[in-house]
Amino acid sequence: MNSVNPFGSLRAAEYTDEQINHLWVDFEYDIKSSILDLSGATPKYIFGGKGSGKTHILRYYSYLVARQRQDKLTGVEVLEQLGALTIFYRCNHFGASKFDSLPENLKQIIFQAYVELTLFEAVVECLIDIKNTTTDLAYNDEDFLAEIRRNIGHDSLNLIQDLDSLRVWIFEHRVLIDRNLNKFIFIKKVELFESILLINNLFSFIKSAINIWSNALTNFPLVFLIDEFENLESNYQSIFNDFVRMANSFVSFRIATRPNGVRTNTITGVNESNLSGHEFLKINLDEILMSQDTKHFINNFIVNRLYNNPNIHVKINANQLFDSLDTSDLLQEAIRTLDLPINKILKLTKENFIRSFPSDFRQYADSTFSVLCDDIDELILKKLNILRFCKERKNSTNFLEIAQQIHSESLIYREKEQRRTGKYATSFNHYKYDLFAQICLDARYKTNIPYAGFETIFKMSSGNPRNVLNILNKIYELLSFEGKSFYSQESIDIETQTKAINQAAKYFAEEDSNYGSLSDKAKKAMFKFAAYLATARYALNIPESSPLAASFKDEDLNREAKEVYNLAVEFSLIQEMPDPRSDRNSKQLHKLIKLNPMLSPLWNLPVVYRGDLTLNADILNAIFDPENTSFDEHLNRVKRKWNSIHIDQLDTNLKQNVGSTAKLPEQGKLPF
Repeated sequence: MNSVNPFGSLRAAEYTDEQINHLWVDFEYDIKSSILDLSGATPKYIFGGKGSGKTHILRYYSYLVARQRQDKLTGVEVLEQLGALTIFYRCNHFGASKFDSLPENLKQIIFQAYVELTLFEAVVECLIDIKNTTTDLAYNDEDFLAEIRRNIGHDSLNLIQDLDSLRVWIFEHRVLIDRNLNKFIFIKKVELFESILLINNLFSFIKSAINIWSNALTNFPLVFLIDEFENLESNYQSIFNDFVRMANSFVSFRIATRPNGVRTNTITGVNESNLSGHEFLKINLDEILMSQDTKHFINNFIVNRLYNNPNIHVKINANQLFDSLDTSDLLQEAIRTLDLPINKILKLTKENFIRSFPSDFRQYADSTFSVLCDDIDELILKKLNILRFCKERKNSTNFLEIAQQIHSESLIYREKEQRRTGKYATSFNHYKYDLFAQICLDARYKTNIPYAGFETIFKMSSGNPRNVLNILNKIYELLSFEGKSFYSQESIDIETQTKAINQAAKYFAEEDSNYGSLSDKAKKAMFKFAAYLATARYALNIPESSPLAASFKDEDLNREAKEVYNLAVEFSLIQEMPDPRSDRNSKQLHKLIKLNPMLSPLWNLPVVYRGDLTLNADILNAIFDPENTSFDEHLNRVKRKWNSIHIDQLDTNLKQNVGSTAKLPEQGKLPF
């Protein structure tokens, strides 16, 4: 048995360049032309949640990584494949926080100097590689250095005679900033920075200098691939906004960040901002990954991890690796597979139904339950009849009439040849998975509802590669603990998948989202949102089918709630849907969000949504405002509402007509 977990390494930031190339899986979506568009002059922000592949994409298409996978090609031939000279850099390498101790008037100046030196050094490193690997071209080091001296104007540059010594010179000036930053912490003297080299707009001259160095590079734009932009505070992001403003057909930027990771579009020195569609374009990687088109990509992603293991010799379709429940027909096979205690579930269902009646009318609940459920063998139809009764009860004052009508419709629907479109069929298709979840929870199946199958893994992960790795890593660990192998010919059983998926959900919530006090605020809001959704799904009268989503008016969020909401989106706890929801009453467009389905198992929630709950301003701010303490009150209110059968005034009058001393009716003979 192979002891190396092929799913163990989750973050591309931790990969070597060799692993970036080795673990790459081609995407159906054309990354180079559609997502990166390396020949395009307009900079792009690439938005994506954690693990969506931003880092892997940028590093894979950077020149130095591409050179490693094409080591038999010359540097210029690699440029021809890429279409640009691409320079990767991660923002946390700049260590922006180390500039925070400086006076306000120096922070941005010294930060910009450090960034430009860092990127300048990376450019020169690529040029050295191109020169060393493409020996049949002429390179004009002397004129290149003359152009550098003309634009930087530092006396020490006169001693530089070649690219290697230039790289050392840049490195020494960058290290000087690091040293002086460390000294400043103790002696607080701004004079330390008087000798710091300020390039002051590297991007205005570096491409022209490269063209002078070799005319073979003239047609290749210089594109900087900037990763983890969300790590920068707004005052440092504005420096990059200056760079973006200066982009042209020769020098451009591709900036990867998390949702809401761009904190400002302002530029320094003037009261102006870069505008989407003008100074930059946006790409949403999460939206691309969540599309059905990426299922094949995820399949190949899983298989690639297995095949790159030297012990794998037989290729398997990833879909065949995982057992799944048969949820066809009336779900009898799924219930049988899980060996659920039907009598126990039915007893609990009846108790909940009777409890939902107002105390004055509870003596009629047992009879109503019998009318709805007698002569129906299928547990899922009994549950559906109760749900339909709760929903249609408000349109009738006659319990018996509506119960008998629903019972008759269910008898017709249970006959397979009689199933057709209609109200009952629509209800079944909308609510069957929620009702099945209720059945599993009533049975206390392994303490959670089952999550299993490739389709579930794909939907739960939102097509996000790291989420897939997280789930498969937990499955692999469980199998190894049990002495089993991922590589056996047997598919992985439902119980193992369910355990592993729950562990993956817990890891996602607790460890993979641990960013200190800010993420703690977002997590508390996420817990409230999830509790609200779970209350809806496990209610007697489920308000919306597959409740994983909610809609609301953006302006209803107060300032504190908006801040926490943005954090929840940035940390991928909550996902924003691309298309707004049209309110059914006002027709206003509302923001549509859903809980990240990676968290669904923690609350036994669905991994896809159909309907969405509407959040008014009160409940919205109770969820997201950390100072608002009214959430439990709101939750208890909807819990009572969704688990009670409403008796209106007309019914009360009917009861009074029966009289307090009237003999209780026999089963099936209800007075209303």
